Amino acid sequence: MVKQMREGEISGHRLGLALGYLFALVHLIWALVVVVGLGGTAMNWVFLLHFLDLVYTVLPFSFLTAIILVILGFVVGYVVGLLFALFWNKCTGKRK
Repeated sequence: MVKQMREGEISGHRLGLALGYLFALVHLIWALVVVVGLGGTAMNWVFLLHFLDLVYTVLPFSFLTAIILVILGFVVGYVVGLLFALFWNKCTGKRK
């Protein structure tokens, strides 16, 4: 049986998928930046925009690490979306 959603309610699964895909895409783009050798340059630029000095180094590209990064990015995005939807639905529920 499918649960009927109230007006204004957010689907935790759908929001989780949307944020999961977004987080995974951002991390896939980062992995591609690293594989083409621009990771250090990108980090320098982002740190400069935040008035920070670079104290990290970008390690050589590893395909396995990139796959894990993208998968974990998706999982974290899904959990964030799910928790946000649960919180939203709880806070905006009908008051008696």
